[in-house]
Amino acid sequence: MYGNYFYYNGQTSEDYDLMIGGYSLDSDVPLGMSREILRGTMNRYRIIPNHMGTAYQEPLVFTISMVKNQCSSSDEYIFTEDEVDAIVSWLTEPQYPTLFHMYDDEPDVYKKYDYFGLFSDV
Repeated sequence: MYGNYFYYNGQTSEDYDLMIGGYSLDSDVPLGMSREILRGTMNRYRIIPNHMGTAYQEPLVFTISMVKNQCSSSDEYIFTEDEVDAIVSWLTEPQYPTLFHMYDDEPDVYKKYDYFGLFSDV
């Protein structure tokens, strides 16, 4: 994954002077997600099960570190209490998975990453 900024819940991290500082690089973060096959049962009259699709077994979880944008016009590199309240309110407002899109200044160099997810710990 790579990106400097992200779009989430109708706003961008640039609106809050946030930059992505880093990601969790745990060795146990999977590259793919496990899926369970949904199918009917077999019996002596039905020798081939009816396949009804798939379902993900567990959600993909990763940690994103965010820092205040050092290129902003602000001289202060520490978040104020009001800024923290606004950021937490923005990230924790959705009750259902919402588009999380990471982007960079050079979109031709890096792949785009889109997820539907929720922030669970801010």
